[in-house]
Amino acid sequence: MDYDALRSRLAEGLDYRDVIALPDGSVDRYYSVENSTGEQIRTRSAFVNLLAAGEIRSLNLVTESIRSGGQAVNAARQVSDLGPRVTLYGHLTDPEIDEFPFPTASMGVPATIHVLSFDEEDLMLSVESEDIREWRIEDLFAAIPTDPNAWLSDEV
Repeated sequence: MDYDALRSRLAEGLDYRDVIALPDGSVDRYYSVENSTGEQIRTRSAFVNLLAAGEIRSLNLVTESIRSGGQAVNAARQVSDLGPRVTLYGHLTDPEIDEFPFPTASMGVPATIHVLSFDEEDLMLSVESEDIREWRIEDLFAAIPTDPNAWLSDEV
């Protein structure tokens, strides 16, 4: 079922509540990989073979895109597309994280995910932030607005 059909079905009277997505968040950086002559390494197997041969000292990462990610971020986007009100609590404090079409509250710095893009399958390398590693339920409670009217606006 596509999003438009599901949104219509929900509008026909199915009961749903506001959704809160938490607590992760990441800045996902997608790269293509090139050798020293600028030739793109298109497959993971070619990448592994180059590394295993031991003849490559360096490779070039070419930035393809940067966007926000993480399970909570992706879930919040999907639910928002279906129609219910969403509030995202996550690790969102980074200047490169996109604007969201729903209220958000940050509990700190996100992880950084470096994604090496290959034709058949990507390879993800994660750098977890201290804020995520040290996250506690108290961080969530601290991020909840104290003004009850804040829930009625688009900005939390």
